[in-house]
Amino acid sequence: MFTIRNILLLLSSLVLAGVLVVVVRDLIWNKRLNDYKNSFNLKSKEVKSPVRFEKLLMAGSTALLILLAVVIPARTYQMADRVLVNARPVLTKTKLTSLVNQNNNFNNSLFGVMPSMLESSASMDQVKRVNDVIGTNLQVTGVDEADIIKTDGNSIYYATRGYNRVRIVDVLDNKLVDIKDDLLLGDLYTDSLYLTPDYLIVIGYSFDESPYSGCEEGMACIGFGRMWFMPSTGTVKVFNRDDLSLAYSLETDGMFHDHRLIEDKLFLMSHKNLFGQEELRPTFKANVNGVTTESFVEYESIYYFDDVPAFEMSVLTGIDLASFNHNAQAFLGGVDHLYVSLDSVYTIDNYYEENLLRTEYTPKVQIIKYDINLDAAKLDYVGQVQLDGGIEDQFWTDEYNNYFRAVTTSSQWFESGVVTKNRLYVIASNDVDDQLRIVGSISENLGKPGETVKAVRFNGDLAQVVTFEQIDPLYTIDLSNPALPVITGAIEEPGYSTYLHNWSDTQLIGIGFEVVDAQITGLKISAYDTTLADPLSTYFLSEKSNDGTFNYSYSEAVYNHKALLISADKGILAFPVSKFSYKEETINNVLTYTYSYQSEYLVFFIDFSKSAKEIISEPIRIAHQVREFDSAIDRGVYINNVIYTLSFGQLVSYDLSNKQVLESLEFDVIIES
Repeated sequence: MFTIRNILLLLSSLVLAGVLVVVVRDLIWNKRLNDYKNSFNLKSKEVKSPVRFEKLLMAGSTALLILLAVVIPARTYQMADRVLVNARPVLTKTKLTSLVNQNNNFNNSLFGVMPSMLESSASMDQVKRVNDVIGTNLQVTGVDEADIIKTDGNSIYYATRGYNRVRIVDVLDNKLVDIKDDLLLGDLYTDSLYLTPDYLIVIGYSFDESPYSGCEEGMACIGFGRMWFMPSTGTVKVFNRDDLSLAYSLETDGMFHDHRLIEDKLFLMSHKNLFGQEELRPTFKANVNGVTTESFVEYESIYYFDDVPAFEMSVLTGIDLASFNHNAQAFLGGVDHLYVSLDSVYTIDNYYEENLLRTEYTPKVQIIKYDINLDAAKLDYVGQVQLDGGIEDQFWTDEYNNYFRAVTTSSQWFESGVVTKNRLYVIASNDVDDQLRIVGSISENLGKPGETVKAVRFNGDLAQVVTFEQIDPLYTIDLSNPALPVITGAIEEPGYSTYLHNWSDTQLIGIGFEVVDAQITGLKISAYDTTLADPLSTYFLSEKSNDGTFNYSYSEAVYNHKALLISADKGILAFPVSKFSYKEETINNVLTYTYSYQSEYLVFFIDFSKSAKEIISEPIRIAHQVREFDSAIDRGVYINNVIYTLSFGQLVSYDLSNKQVLESLEFDVIIES
């Protein structure tokens, strides 16, 4: 992206170059004329020198302007002890408005990235048991990620997708359950949940209905009177678990994109739309003990980067759940993914860098690092770097031994064809300025021609990368020397994995798609030993048919790691699967169509000590009743050797000890509160 400063420098440089050419030319001719005058004893008045005062003045003035623009640095800013080289505070409303207007028509999407309070309470009087639980599948231990289901082994909280309610189920001592009344949320529609010993945290969106104003007076707007525009606000509500009373709420004028919980500190990242807004500063309304206060992110805490398009604002907010104090800062630009460790937050933004004529667009990714100040529930800006390519998943990134590692992929279309490129970067920060520096990289031989990255997993000094076009190479990369990453091996098989899970230092489980003749035909699970050249075992979920029936299976787990119930310690891999079956045939000269759908929860046992064919077991299949809507199983949780599976209308539990269904219960299906 070319900034105004860059354009002015370019034009000034061209002018200076032209002036210098004229001066040099005139000096040469001046020398020749002097020689000519001396040869014929001519007086100066008879032959004038081509170098005139005005030309020298113009050259000197231009040189001075260039000197001022280039040599004299722009104003520098400090953040704590760090010099801001990349980031700049907007400081004023005028500057912020100017930056927004520059990008009013810019679209930076690189990768194809909604929806009183207490009527009954869940009983918290039962004695709390110490439970054996497999919780949410997390990228980093100790950094909790929200999901639509949370449990501590005593109660299960289930946010039915896009509805204004949370289902609550108590787990009894005999492993059976007691379904409580739903927690009704009014105008808050759930997106995800967190659970702490004291609080149930609901994150979602609140809608404020207002008449549609797009029909101008005097226009024939048939039906417009019945249309409503519903601006949404990201909302956090914190409920006391003992009686489900509301302890705290926070509303903001942005849409929550992602968040993390570390101990009792909640960190949220939201997007704020900048166009058509009178108030460009992010706005918050906090309610503590019935008292509502409004606050803004001030201009001094909003930052921008010269070479990154500002088509939206990303807001980082920290909430201390002990005091319910919050603080926030913002920067112009988007965020597609978050990587969060116990010490740092990295925002990842994919965008296109355009040339001056807007005829060529190069995929780029911006990485911004923040240090976590856990005591203050605050994020401190550290630095920024721009990389080539794009990042499609949080697992393509990782932090280890103070180094940030990232894998990128890109496809660009040229007249000669499509060019793909895969890269690995090792990045370090410093204590002086806000420039994140590339200290090591791989830019060649990571994938064959035409292959793009499909899955990445880091494990200490190792990285595993899956690329795909027709064959799935699983690359192992040694990162023990951050300055010199080395590809040490590759495993190939048809199809590709979209998620990798470390089972041990060299053992992996991959979940992805079976591919036949460049067509996805179903799901597969693969077991790998990265010291070998071939996969150890692969289980195909697609069902082959000889009667012309088309079968297809799909799972949310291939793109959302939180849909997986997984534990290497217990040797369990489980996830929901939707199965579709379609058949077209002629019966008595009549063309008939047969279609069926089934939602199942599959539980696999993984044991690398067994023979190759037995590493991945045949699955236990837990089915739910097919309904007219919302019949898909959303999640399963593991509590004391029982799998509890939940869909919108049903709960089915399965006892792994005796291999049988323990209980099947119906939820009250209420569409609207």
